[in-house]
Amino acid sequence: MRDLLQGNARSAVFILVCLWMVVFLPNLWLREFTGTDEPQYAQIGREVLVDGHWSALRLNGNPYYGEPPLYFWLEAVFSLPRGDVTEATAILPSMLMGLGTVLLVYFLGRMLFNHRAGMLAALIMATMAQFHKFSCMARLDVPFAFLVTASLAAFYSGYVSPDGRKMYMLMAWALMGLAAITTKGPVAFVMVGGVVIAFLLWRRDLGFLKKTRPLSGGLLLAAVILVWLMPAYLTDGRSYIDGLLGQFSHHAKTPLGIDKFFFYFSNIFSGTLPWSLALPAILYLYVKDMTDERERQGVAFAGLWILAMLFIFSIALQKFSRYILPTYPAVAVLLGYFWDRLMKEPPLKEWPRTLPPLAYGLAVFVGLMVAYVFVEAHAHRFHPSPLEIAVMAATTICLAASLWYAFRTRQLMVLFVIVFMLTISFEASYGRLVFSRDNEKRSEKSLCLKIAGLIEPGTPWVIYNMFRPAHIYYTRSHPKLTFSQEEFLSTMSNEGKVYGLICEEDFQGLPSRKNLSLYQVERLKPPKRSMGTLLLISNKKPEKTPTPP
Repeated sequence: MRDLLQGNARSAVFILVCLWMVVFLPNLWLREFTGTDEPQYAQIGREVLVDGHWSALRLNGNPYYGEPPLYFWLEAVFSLPRGDVTEATAILPSMLMGLGTVLLVYFLGRMLFNHRAGMLAALIMATMAQFHKFSCMARLDVPFAFLVTASLAAFYSGYVSPDGRKMYMLMAWALMGLAAITTKGPVAFVMVGGVVIAFLLWRRDLGFLKKTRPLSGGLLLAAVILVWLMPAYLTDGRSYIDGLLGQFSHHAKTPLGIDKFFFYFSNIFSGTLPWSLALPAILYLYVKDMTDERERQGVAFAGLWILAMLFIFSIALQKFSRYILPTYPAVAVLLGYFWDRLMKEPPLKEWPRTLPPLAYGLAVFVGLMVAYVFVEAHAHRFHPSPLEIAVMAATTICLAASLWYAFRTRQLMVLFVIVFMLTISFEASYGRLVFSRDNEKRSEKSLCLKIAGLIEPGTPWVIYNMFRPAHIYYTRSHPKLTFSQEEFLSTMSNEGKVYGLICEEDFQGLPSRKNLSLYQVERLKPPKRSMGTLLLISNKKPEKTPTPP
């Protein structure tokens, strides 16, 4: 471990990529989409690739204003060899940008402090629970965090490197533009700009803003955004721009509240446990025991990064824990610096060579055990025997004793590795167990494939009073969505054959169904009981003997 932390940049990148391949990459083929966002984003990417809606996005053939297009472009590009957006190609952009974020954290920590601090920060970043979770999902949050981090890292590089300042500043502007066309739009400018201004205020150097190339950088940023907006305007006209502005203003008008500040502040701790327990100690070091100007500046930059974004989140965004992900790189850099400072102290006592590997193995075992207990307890299936309880208690006590002994003897590198092995084994196994359980209990894939098998190819169908993007993505079709009884019944009364998907309770409440012959094709059970029983019906008698509705 000591050699790993004292290597060069090339070896550090190789090790971090290998770690990513072991912990993150296997999840690429394990997951089915759950919830609303993932199948929705995959369907938008499919309509970019298959239907050619590269600029003005579409969802189920209708204009989509919810997000800018960069992530969906990446989905489409990665899906070109297959000719369709699959679960793997939809998740891959997020997973690759997760790797990019880990590598950025290494280089940022190295620039702010030193090689070892950067490597420690990257290892911590790779084991943060929320970061690992969203890196393995077809969501926009990790790509946005990557681009925001890259923009701020480029700015800081230009700040401390006069020779390459022009290049770095232009990179910062371009990356900020890419962040804006990934998600949250203008909020990306506020986030990056807020951190930069807070740092320059702390440095009493606001005049440096003139050196950030505001004219040429602003033109570059505008060019990045216009690459998307101009074709979108030419395709859909002013209505598309109005739809985007309405969506952005909806997010920006969320009320300011102290509860939002504490919500995001608490999520920084909960999402980065157990590493975040050391954050108060970093504040103590900064106030009481930090004389090196470079270290003070590095800690201030990362700390102001966190505080500025917390303030912006409290003003401009709704309360979702995933929104805080752009602060995680700064948290990881601060924690890497903290552990680097600790490891500069010599140990009080040398350990036998066989003791650290035993402690590491124990940490891996406990991590796997805790992941298993969490998943089984959440599924209400955890009923351990007395022997299992005794084994779990004994191993937990032994690990706690190892941690305490490492702390007392100041074997701080051993202490870090124990925590790292515990955390990485928990994250890797917990992710695989949870994703497998979600595929079984929450995924609508099997339900949608059954619906697709019951409907003849090319036959129109309509969905009443529900919007589940999985029904669109997994059936590879464009159903008509209706939310009024009149529209639903009007569609079902067409002369040609039409299928309808409706909740059983809603079907019983249709007022005029006696005047319309409707036949039940199949009774369907969704994975979530709260959704109720679904009925697939048709206006034409099926070939099989119909079941009366």
